[in-house]
Amino acid sequence: MKRLTEIANKYSCDKGTESYEKHGYTEVYDELFKELPPPVKMLEIGVMDPRFPGASVKMWKEYFPDLLFVGLDINKDAESLRESGTIIYIGDQNSKEDLLNLLIITGGDYDIIIDDGSHVEEHILTSFTHLFPAVKHGGYYIIEDLHASQAQKYKLIREIVSLYDFKESGLRCEGKLWIIQKL
Repeated sequence: MKRLTEIANKYSCDKGTESYEKHGYTEVYDELFKELPPPVKMLEIGVMDPRFPGASVKMWKEYFPDLLFVGLDINKDAESLRESGTIIYIGDQNSKEDLLNLLIITGGDYDIIIDDGSHVEEHILTSFTHLFPAVKHGGYYIIEDLHASQAQKYKLIREIVSLYDFKESGLRCEGKLWIIQKL
């Protein structure tokens, strides 16, 4: 078992292989992120799922020792996750104003952005449109849970591809996971 999967399972994070959801994303992430030089700057949309509140924050902070973690969540309870090296921004992933304010506060230039938010197609598109430019070259923008009933996977992919010229980016679809690397 890979290190990130072990950490995810320890915190009962759904990105691992033993929690309620058992998505197994950590197997892919461990391979993708092992070469990222520290410090790593990461934004995750959706950090306060009531089934496993803050589990991914704990997982990422243990996996990346020099991590600046930014969490975006609409749930005000997410404020409880604030600590050294962790910024929690309460906002709506479907609000252009909230996303732009987030970038003003955090400065962009992310190594990794993960959308594990509402899984609603309109929200995913809004977030991608405003946040993908904040990913640094070589970094990743990842959309999780494409199997969710709110997101029509192939329609969503077509719409995102139409928004951005991907000639300079690598695209991978890993079943329930869409990985976009800005090259």
